[in-house]
Amino acid sequence: MIELFLRFNGESIAPYFSKSLWNCLYRLHFPKSSKEYYAVLRDLAIIEMTYLQLLFVERKALDTG
Repeated sequence: MIELFLRFNGESIAPYFSKSLWNCLYRLHFPKSSKEYYAVLRDLAIIEMTYLQLLFVERKALDTG
């Protein structure tokens, strides 16, 4: 599962993510407004939380395997 994040091109992580990682990072560094800045923080937090959950699932599978 970690390969999902190691090999993706940043454009389409999964169908349920509507934002690309590269677009989020660009908007984080060059926001058009404070509202956009806080929105991109939320989007990045969702991506990060999903990544961490995948790491935990993989670790658990390897430990019990």
